[in-house]
Amino acid sequence: VSPYALFLAEGSYYVIVSMSGYGRLLHYRCDLMEQVELTEQPIREAETLIECRDGLDVAAYVNRTIYHTDVHELHTVLCAENLTGSLIDAFGDAVHMRPEGETVRAEIDAPWEMVHRFLVENLKHATLLAPAWRRAQIREELLSALSTYPQG
Repeated sequence: VSPYALFLAEGSYYVIVSMSGYGRLLHYRCDLMEQVELTEQPIREAETLIECRDGLDVAAYVNRTIYHTDVHELHTVLCAENLTGSLIDAFGDAVHMRPEGETVRAEIDAPWEMVHRFLVENLKHATLLAPAWRRAQIREELLSALSTYPQG
């Protein structure tokens, strides 16, 4: 196996690899791997694979294989300053942050599924500001979830 990149998606770390005799990329969840060992075998250059002729684009691979989309949207999120590391882990170079007092305004160019997961995982510390229709969508989801827990 030739490893190329490590990425975080859906709360788990994955490694992108190729296997000899198999002409495309694969990915494996790191926490499910067993009996991993370092060998002296040379790594297969990623550019020898058809899908990597112009180099390995990790973000495009993750969007295509994990989130099953190539559609990106621009999202504006206001979050607690202590979430900057989580933003970078989740979105890499697709996030641009600007401090605003004790918060951070993040412009995220990513698939909605990725942003949605981040927001749900950080409900108390992250607020979607834009686009307005996605803000309305997540608000409806939260109200619907709240209705399953009536008082009493």
